[in-house]
Amino acid sequence: MLIKRLAPVAALCAAVFVFCWSSIVLFREGALSVVWPANALVLAFMVRWARNQDEAALGLGAAVGAMLGANLICGLPMLQSFGYPLANGVEIALAAWLVRDLRAPLSGGRDLIRFLGGAVVLAPAACAAVAAVVMAVLGEPNLPGAVLRWWLADALGMAVVTPVALSVSRAHLRRDRQGVAVSVAAQLLVLAGAALVFSQPFPAFALLFPLVMLAVFADREMGGAIAVAGVALIAVSATMLGFGPAAALPFSLFFVQGMLAALVLTIHPVAAVLRRLDGYTAVLERERARAVALSDTKTRFLAHVSHEIRSPLSGVVTLAEMMASGALGVLTPRQHEMIERIAASGAEIDALSRDLIDAAAIQAGKAKAVLADVAVGEVVATAVETARMRTRDQGAKFVLGAVRADAVLRADPARLRQALVNLLVNAVKYGGRPPVVQIDVVESEGRVRILVSDNGRGVPPDRREAVFGDFDRAGAETSDIEGWGVGLSLSRELVRLQGGELGVSDGALGGAAFWIDLPGAPVAAAA
Repeated sequence: MLIKRLAPVAALCAAVFVFCWSSIVLFREGALSVVWPANALVLAFMVRWARNQDEAALGLGAAVGAMLGANLICGLPMLQSFGYPLANGVEIALAAWLVRDLRAPLSGGRDLIRFLGGAVVLAPAACAAVAAVVMAVLGEPNLPGAVLRWWLADALGMAVVTPVALSVSRAHLRRDRQGVAVSVAAQLLVLAGAALVFSQPFPAFALLFPLVMLAVFADREMGGAIAVAGVALIAVSATMLGFGPAAALPFSLFFVQGMLAALVLTIHPVAAVLRRLDGYTAVLERERARAVALSDTKTRFLAHVSHEIRSPLSGVVTLAEMMASGALGVLTPRQHEMIERIAASGAEIDALSRDLIDAAAIQAGKAKAVLADVAVGEVVATAVETARMRTRDQGAKFVLGAVRADAVLRADPARLRQALVNLLVNAVKYGGRPPVVQIDVVESEGRVRILVSDNGRGVPPDRREAVFGDFDRAGAETSDIEGWGVGLSLSRELVRLQGGELGVSDGALGGAAFWIDLPGAPVAAAA
């Protein structure tokens, strides 16, 4: 068990030792400029891979010890062997504290700024300050240049390697094969482009930007970080070995570091913003799915409740009608009046439950209209009688205006009647006192328009679209007029199912005029 717990720390220690030793052996003069990935690797272990704080601290100590061992084996002076690992340890510890609560991969401008300001700027600056003391004691002839080179090298390492290490996750590695293949192909293209650019003496670094962006789009989480790291590895290695456009320059590594910094400051912000947008998209999709599920539940509930209401209600209405007709015995005038009120109220509730069922069907996308040739005169007469029965207590006067008895339109008779009844009942509710309702039918260019006008206050122009919204009653919410403000919304949907439109305008009686516009029947059918 102890061996299993120490295995990650041992692996980190071995990796840091091999990297530092090989860097010093291969690039002894420029080792300070190529050891930079080691610190970023240790930081990633502490922040992402360590299972607890003790293991993170142990990993940091082991990494510093590996750096010390590599320095001693390579024969570096004692002060340098001890001082530089100490500086690196300060950098790693400070960077780990600064990025301890950042999410990975980095998403959005805030996370990116905190990462760049903390791990890329402040922590390497602290490391360079400690290293400067060591360099001063050792008598470094160009102390400012050496400190600047140290700081830039460590900053570049943090900016290039850390995003890759922090982004690695098992879930990401288990992506679908097609996504992995596209990502790998994009990375190979970036590596090929980098190898081509840094094998030629002429500068063509700008050609790598579109290739790296391609890697970002192929893999939003790690594509940009891996591509930048790959370009950095090839760029630094080629320059140190004497290849590429910067190899012949006096300050070749500074030049390469500047190019890589430009790449980092371009690609990482774009990738972070894209990841944040992906996060927003995922949240919106989850909320949409949740809203759809809630809507489906509400629709089923409305349909179930409405159906259950209609079953006992039908018995009540039938019994009331039988009593009103005298089939169950003679009633007094007062009793007859009460029974008629019961029947009217039952009819109102029955109409409301039917509206709820239709609303549920429309929301579920299952409402259908069975179109047929409908005689306008018949449907208007039936709707008026139904509306008169539902509003008998309000003493409404229904006036038939210009209505051609032979006019025919194409509609669903039941749904057209339902929408028209809703308009007539609304006209009575919101009309004057006593209410007067006028029905007109106008034919024009193959269309038939049924207008329902009232003598009420009308609907202001700025509210004429709002009244067709659910639960909108054009300012009558606090009045004593009964209603919920769903009739107009439902009626518009019913009319649209039939290929028509429902709107409102100024009426002939001084109030509002709600109109239903539907296609007329073909001439042959009308004849």
